[in-house]
Parts: sequence; structure tokens; C-alpha cells
Amino acid sequence: MDAMSAAAIDSPPPAADILDTPQAGARAIRASAVRTLGYVVGSLLAVISAPLLVRHLGVVDFGRYYTVISLVALVGGVTDIGRATVAVREYTTRTGADRHAFMRQILGARLLLSAVGVLGATGFAALAGYGEELVIGTALAGAGLVVTVVAHTFGVPLSVQLRMGWLTGIDLAGKVLTLALVVVLILISSGVVGFLAIAIPAGLVTLVLTTAVTRRDIPLRPSLKTAELRRLLRDALPLAVATILNTLYARVVIIIMSLIATGLVTGYFGTAARVVEVAVGVPVALIGTTFPIFARAARDDQARLRYVLQRVGEVALIGGVWMTLVMAVGAGAIADVLVGGTQSQPVADVLRVMALALVPVSLNVTWQTALVALHRYRDLLVVNGLALASIVVLTLALVPPLGADGAALAVVGGEALLATMSAVALLRARRALGLEVRLVWRVAGATALALAAAGVPPMPDAARIVVVTLVYLGALTALRAFPGEVRDAFLQRLRGGSPSA
Repeated sequence: MDAMSAAAIDSPPPAADILDTPQAGARAIRASAVRTLGYVVGSLLAVISAPLLVRHLGVVDFGRYYTVISLVALVGGVTDIGRATVAVREYTTRTGADRHAFMRQILGARLLLSAVGVLGATGFAALAGYGEELVIGTALAGAGLVVTVVAHTFGVPLSVQLRMGWLTGIDLAGKVLTLALVVVLILISSGVVGFLAIAIPAGLVTLVLTTAVTRRDIPLRPSLKTAELRRLLRDALPLAVATILNTLYARVVIIIMSLIATGLVTGYFGTAARVVEVAVGVPVALIGTTFPIFARAARDDQARLRYVLQRVGEVALIGGVWMTLVMAVGAGAIADVLVGGTQSQPVADVLRVMALALVPVSLNVTWQTALVALHRYRDLLVVNGLALASIVVLTLALVPPLGADGAALAVVGGEALLATMSAVALLRARRALGLEVRLVWRVAGATALALAAAGVPPMPDAARIVVVTLVYLGALTALRAFPGEVRDAFLQRLRGGSPSA
């Protein structure tokens, strides 16, 4: 290695220094907005493709399709074992050659473990009697997962440096390609396997674009040094197990239903769960953008950490309640678009129940992000383990008598329990992080007004969504419920000014 190359590795990227400046918060707010807007656009693309898929495959085959997608996503979370979170945190806190070596280890670990996981998922599909078609589909969707995991690892510098424009654009390119391929496969009357294989070209596009942007910020060659890999896994073992449990928790309902419920009931729940899954991505995108700031504040400044946690928690509460309102009052319209006909009503009923999970989900993302930044891995392990146990018990107890509605209740109960336990764990970790609750009554008042407006006079579900949104946001504005930093950051952006401290 020549001297110039060594210097390049040993010097931290200047863009990462934004995390140490007073402008980091305002930039993170704008980056979160960009990321969330991009996610919303991507979700709209999914909204276009989902009804096309449901109507082309039918509820039963879509349930089979979603079962495989859930299985592969489960494998992705289990084999990741917290590496994605650790990669962002360590890239944020390390510099130079140390950062370079660590990212090579992360890349090698994620590549190896995801490949092994895909082989395991394919074997499970065969042993569970999914049939030849779904076994092949599992292998193809799994191959796409491996490519996507590599692409996301190469995208870590974009997250840390808050370059959300690039990250969002790359994600949208993959989603546009996915939609185009869905349309093509429908036109040629493809079966389930073809749609599961879409993950491969979509992942390759994401990988190529990400590598082109970040090739100078991250090593492109993986490392599989056994001793270092063992140390890496051992140091974050509690986080790894907690991540596995969280992933199981999020997917276990549909997997259990594929074994104990009819294909039609599983299809009802799977269709509704796909909508909720899209909605859950909003707080993940919004709050995930702030993780580098959480990590730096947890290392250097407890007062700053409390400040960030308070403001992000307020935004999570406001957004979670809004998503619950929209899904609850618009469930009928959403189900009509997705399914139509007589099968739309059961899907709408499931959606109305699952809407209640979106508030605790939003808060969970916030509180568990703080716990990861504080290295409270054992707390994460305990709360996610208890949540997993509860949702398994609830699913087994409620699905036989209540069907898809019982599965939805199991999800809501599990999320509520997880939110409660995460809050307690955070307070035990740092009592100074106790959140102020002055916002709660304002949100409750705005919610009551929005629900009242949606029912008077009677109106179509699509109109209710608009009315609920306008009344809820209007009431929050009148009650001065929005965090001042969020309002000021956007006003400064509109005026073309520089962000304040």
C-alpha cells in the first residue's frame, strides 16, 4: 500500500463530521423528511403493485406468496443478528484503518450468514411441505436477499453522513424496477415463483448503484478471518439474539398461521399484514435516520441524548397516532383497492384491528434505537424474548377461535407489551432519560376531534381519510403540539437559510 492510500484510509471522511456540529439536528430533520418522503413514494409504488398481485394471484396464492416473503425476511433478520445496526454505530464512532478493517469484517459476516440462512430457509420450506413451487421460490427470493444485504452494507456511509438523497434515490430505483417487473409478469401470466424471483434483479440494481456512490468510503472486499469474526459475534451476542427475537416476533404470526389455519384465513391476514408492514416502514425510515446522532450522543453527551430522545419520541407519537387514524377509518377503501368483492370485508376487519399496533410500533422504534445506542443489549434481549413468547401464546390461543382477527389481536397485544417493557428498560438504563408527557393530552385532544369529524356527516372511507388528516394536523397546529425544532428546520429550509443550532 502506498503512502497516499494509507493516508486516505487513516483520515476520517469529512462528511461524517456533521454529527459533531450544532447543525446535525436540523440536517437530520431534513434527512428524515427526505427519507420518509422517499419511503412514502416507494409505498405508493407498492400500493400500485399489491392489488395487481392480489387480483392476479388470488387471496389464497397471495397468502402463499406472502408466507415465503415473510420466511425470507425472517431469515434476513435472524442471520443479520444485529450486524446492520452495529455497522452504522461503529462506522459512526470509529475512524481510519480501524473503521476500514471493521467494515470488512461486517461485510464478510453478513454475506456468509445470509447465504447460510437462505439454504436453511429453503430446507425448511421443503420439510414443511410447501411444495416444489414455493421451495424454488424461497431459494430465488433468498438469493435476492443475499444481494440486497451486500448492497445495504455498502450503503452504511450514506446513512452515517446523512446523505439521504442518494440513499432514497437508490431505494426508489429498486422499487420502480420491482413494479415494472410485476406488471410484465402479470401480462405473461406468471405464477408465484416468477414474482418471488423479482428480488434478484431489484437487489442487483440496488447493489450496482450503491457501490458506484460509496466505493471510496467503504472497503468492497469482505474479510472472513475466523478469530476476528468470533470476537465480533461474541461482543454483540446479546444484541444478536435480541435482533433474532425481534425478527421472529415480527414474522412468527404468519408462519404459525401457515401451519394451523386455512389458506383463506392466512390470506386474509397476510393481505392486511402487508399493508401494515408498509405503514411500519414510515417510523423505521423516519427514526432510523437519526441513529447516528443517537450513537454519537450516547458516547459523548447524555444531555444531548435526552434532548434527541424527547424530540424523536414526540414525532413518533404524533406520526403513530395519525397512521392509526388513517388505517382505522380507511380500512374499507384500502381493502376494496387491494382485494375487492366479498373478500374485502374480512381484510378490512383485520386492518382495523391491526391499526391499533402502529402507535406502540412507532414508540418501540424510538426507544429501542436509544437502547442500542446505549449498548443495553441484555435489556433488548429480555424485552424481545418476552414479547416473542407472548405473541406465540396469543397466536396459538386466538387464531383457532377467531381466525385472522385473532392473529391481528395477537399482533396488537405483543406490540403493546413490547412498548411497555422497552420504556421501562430505558428508564432503568438512564433515569435522566425520563420523557416529558406534556404532548400526550394535546395528541389525545386532536385525535378525539379527528374521530368526531370523520363520523359527521357519514361519508365514504376515502373522504374520511382526508378529513381525519386535515382535522388532526390542524388541531395539533392550533395546540402547538409539533416540536419547535421540526417546524423551524422546515421554515428555514423554505426561506433558503442556514440551519440553526
